[in-house]
Amino acid sequence: MKKLSGKNIWTAIIFVVLILIPVIFIQWGSGEFAEAEQRLLAEKPVLVLEDGTRNPNIWDEVQQWLGDHIGFREALVRIHANVQFQLFHQSPSDKIHIGRDGWYYYTLDENLQIASGEYTLTPEMLEQILQNHTVIRNKLKDKGIEYVIILPTSKVSIYPENMRYGDEAIRQTPVDTVADYLEEHSDLKVIRLKNVLLEAKQSQQVYFKTDTHWTEAGAYAAYQEIIRRMQGWGLCAKNPVKVVFEDAEYIGEFGAMMGLDLSAEPTKELYIQEQMGIKDPDSERSARFHETVSAEGIQTPCYYYQNTDVTGPSVMVFGDSMLGGWNATELLAENFPELTYVWAPSLSEALIETMSPDVVIYELTERYNNLFPEKNLSYMLTELPDYQAEVISFSWEGQDLTATIKNSSNSDWNYGNSIRLGIFSEGNDTGLRVQLPMGKTIRPGETVDFWFSFDEYPGLLDKRIEVQMLHEGICYFGEKKLAAGIENMGIS
Repeated sequence: MKKLSGKNIWTAIIFVVLILIPVIFIQWGSGEFAEAEQRLLAEKPVLVLEDGTRNPNIWDEVQQWLGDHIGFREALVRIHANVQFQLFHQSPSDKIHIGRDGWYYYTLDENLQIASGEYTLTPEMLEQILQNHTVIRNKLKDKGIEYVIILPTSKVSIYPENMRYGDEAIRQTPVDTVADYLEEHSDLKVIRLKNVLLEAKQSQQVYFKTDTHWTEAGAYAAYQEIIRRMQGWGLCAKNPVKVVFEDAEYIGEFGAMMGLDLSAEPTKELYIQEQMGIKDPDSERSARFHETVSAEGIQTPCYYYQNTDVTGPSVMVFGDSMLGGWNATELLAENFPELTYVWAPSLSEALIETMSPDVVIYELTERYNNLFPEKNLSYMLTELPDYQAEVISFSWEGQDLTATIKNSSNSDWNYGNSIRLGIFSEGNDTGLRVQLPMGKTIRPGETVDFWFSFDEYPGLLDKRIEVQMLHEGICYFGEKKLAAGIENMGIS
């Protein structure tokens, strides 16, 4: 037997120590936020679930937790990120595209597809977007509240020339398509911001290079256009306020997302001259607003502004980070006696009832346009005048079920009003749903085919399967029926 040399023994010892050190210094946290990756780390795995059964995913969860909490992990992530970035000129994160001349772009939510013209926005989606906005407008109108839609623009729509692929052309993008469709088919109040940002781009930088958001110069250009349009509708009397810009620096969110320390970029910071809007004053209205925000479980920033220097309608804004920062709310607060900003993707009935605004503004970033049909479903939920449905027929193809249902009520059914087909097992609601086709309205007397595949739920086919129509969150309706064909699949 060959004897190990002293050199080989020390090599083996060093190798073992290097492996053990990260294990010895493992971090025993759970679900904390990782700055280097801008995400929540894995929760500690549990062997036994709340119902007393063994966790079937225990080993996968252990691996995920160990991978997220091994010693020196954040330092190793940063080293790996710098090697990829500095040595191979590659993005360390699949969330970020490295463009030219220090420009970076967010890649998720089909953001890059906006610039290439491949963003998913079907005619059915456009029709559903129109239907949903119309339902919201009509519901607010019944309360005497005006409804305004703001369509911010993605950075890739304004600066496509700094990406590393595509034709670099300014093109028709989702905000143009959505605005065109809404204006062509309705009298909804829509504020476009793309053209004013393209115009402002000629003289100043309107989006950050290292962030997905507009700069304060871009926000100010957008604010001026918002006020101009609202003045045209008689919803604002005061002109845009004057501001001054001062040189500043800004470190965008993309460096942290890639695990890199990107240099601060030069920018312009705005200051409002003779600012009159007071943020979160010590008042009963302000307290009531924040109490309702808390009761609604909203944890993102929300603001209340009071301005006794102006008259006109009170305004409540529901939006995302485009209006949530960059002094955008401070600017808008200069033009209305009361402005409340709610950082949320859907309208809140409770907040609207609490504050009773004269105007509700809804803002949604461009890359989320094709997700809008999923927003505001709870707010739009309204009991229909009647509920009647008739199961016409069933057909099976393998494990795929098609149920043909007739709308025998006097009310329209559509995707937006949450009329769905429910799947039941042994008389119990499984929670499985089949949605109506997006953008299509099923009128009284019409039929619709609901298709459902049991491929991912093979165990259900050993049980008694029934279907029934329902208005999600309100009621079941129509007869609950055994799905024909089950007997042929060996189910009694």
